[in-house]
Amino acid sequence: MGTKIVQHNIFGEMEEIRTKKTRKEVFEDYDGFVDKFKPKLTTDDCYTPHYVYDVIRDWVDENVIPLEGKRVVRPFCPDGDYRNFDYSGDCFVLDNPPFSILAEIRDFYAEHNIGYFLFAPALTLFSRLGKNEDNVTYIVAAAKIVYDNGAEVRTSFITNRMPGELRVTVRGDLFRRVKEATDRMEGMTKKEQPRYVYPAHVISSALLNKIAERDIILDIPARQRKAFSATGSCFPTVWRLSVWRLSVWRLNGWRLNGWRRGSQRCGSCWNARTR
Repeated sequence: MGTKIVQHNIFGEMEEIRTKKTRKEVFEDYDGFVDKFKPKLTTDDCYTPHYVYDVIRDWVDENVIPLEGKRVVRPFCPDGDYRNFDYSGDCFVLDNPPFSILAEIRDFYAEHNIGYFLFAPALTLFSRLGKNEDNVTYIVAAAKIVYDNGAEVRTSFITNRMPGELRVTVRGDLFRRVKEATDRMEGMTKKEQPRYVYPAHVISSALLNKIAERDIILDIPARQRKAFSATGSCFPTVWRLSVWRLSVWRLNGWRLNGWRRGSQRCGSCWNARTR
């Protein structure tokens, strides 16, 4: 087997660097052979979840242009060619294009008088200007969308069919609709995590994290703690402290809500102080 080399990527995650395989490894690597023919997904290939697309389509029908009787098309697909797509009939483009060529796409649609409602990155919405800005409206929604390829992008929209003479419109209602649809889907798929309540004399690392966030220095001597794990793999390791020591600590005002500044030593072997 060849030597494996790993390094940090731009996201700070460890990933393996592809090294040259031996002749035997190449011959036996059937999965690698099959993988070469699979389409590669990048952050430019953002596939919109169906529940988000449906909400946006309904909003367009109500606020931009009636879609009844129109042929709503989605020309942007892997290895597709939007220039040679069939735009015949009374069609309207409602799709999520590759953001890197968004200006080029808009110029093409303006040249051929094709109506569109396109997704666009919210942070750089105004940097995607086309050659022809007539009748173009920028819809600021900043909708948080997690696309099917895992990319999470704040998304706004651009259309050339907005009624009136609006050039920029901020639509909190569209943001809300997308968020509600996303929350509903997450509620259906996300498993609710159990919440644990510990006795007063038991602390966990999560509790101590809250203490550290409040600029508190808390020292726990070895003889005042006992580590143990509760039954079940879901329970974290916690420390069981002396009931008397923790009572003194709390009576002296060391609570998560309303810490005292300038502490005093609590007992002979309990030290909690602030900077």
